[in-house]
Amino acid sequence: MYKYFQTQNLVGELDKEIDNASHLVQLIIDDFIFEKVGENLIKRLNEGISVEVVIVSKSNKKSIRLVNYSKEIIDLNGLVYFLIDKETYNEDEYFAIFDKSYLISQSISKNFQSDEEIFRMKNTIFNFYSQSKNHIKLYSGNIDVLFETDKTHVKKNEKFKISWNVKNSHSVHINKGIGNVDSIGSIISSVQEDTSYKLTAVNKNKTKLQKLIIKVSDIEDFEIDLFVFDKDLNNYVKLSPKKEIVEKYAVYNGQKVKISWDVPKVGKIFESNLGELKRNDKYEFIVNNRSDFVFTYFNLKNRKIKKISIYPFAETEKKKSVNKSINYVKKLFNLFKPK
Repeated sequence: MYKYFQTQNLVGELDKEIDNASHLVQLIIDDFIFEKVGENLIKRLNEGISVEVVIVSKSNKKSIRLVNYSKEIIDLNGLVYFLIDKETYNEDEYFAIFDKSYLISQSISKNFQSDEEIFRMKNTIFNFYSQSKNHIKLYSGNIDVLFETDKTHVKKNEKFKISWNVKNSHSVHINKGIGNVDSIGSIISSVQEDTSYKLTAVNKNKTKLQKLIIKVSDIEDFEIDLFVFDKDLNNYVKLSPKKEIVEKYAVYNGQKVKISWDVPKVGKIFESNLGELKRNDKYEFIVNNRSDFVFTYFNLKNRKIKKISIYPFAETEKKKSVNKSINYVKKLFNLFKPK
């Protein structure tokens, strides 16, 4: 005698009928439903009931819970199959067969005359998907994890990149709302406070945990500006440095230079030669040789360092550069002058 029952509340009905099964439970369900009923299946396996599950998924990605439940079911001599089938996954064609006589299905089966015909059709589908080639493959052994960021110290809301590459694991999860991810990937993120990212990778018998800590500085970046006095303009002109680890400037030997700084927040600023400075001030001097400055701004939690180097060169080099430019303009004029 075959019985058939159609329901929209498949999870609720499964939990009830799994408890009522006398010897065999066969399921075709998705990974979400499997995580809901997995604990109950393990309980019934421990009570001597046989369990066979086909998990339908749209990708090869497996959650930590899915892996743990699968491992326990297999260790208790249950059978777990994993089927990647987007069409079946999207159609919600999930069902359960209990004791080879009672069918519960989430979809409505049309064009069948009797419960027995529906049952035989679903049984054929289950037998087709529960083939050895679809046995869930659980990796085992050591897990290799590369988990890194392009910046470990950032300002509030400054963007940074987190990247990962995990091998020999079928489940990779990152906290802070990122969730389950592919084994290789990256994201762009930003934070407002010190944040610890935790990556958890799992296979059949190993779990590997790796962390990244992003430190947020509460000191905003501060600017050091350098000006040279231009005698022709009778005024200071701002220079742009060559941006490297040390900001480098080129000026004329004997030229008057002004360095100014403006630190917007409470804290202290020092310079290696000048000592403690006011937060908004300037320093003027005549350049006769290379000059190096190291500015350090800090508060109780963090500090920022900026280095600048000033390189003087002779006035004759300026004249050579000017003459070279004039000669170049003359050549262009002669080249295009009408004949």
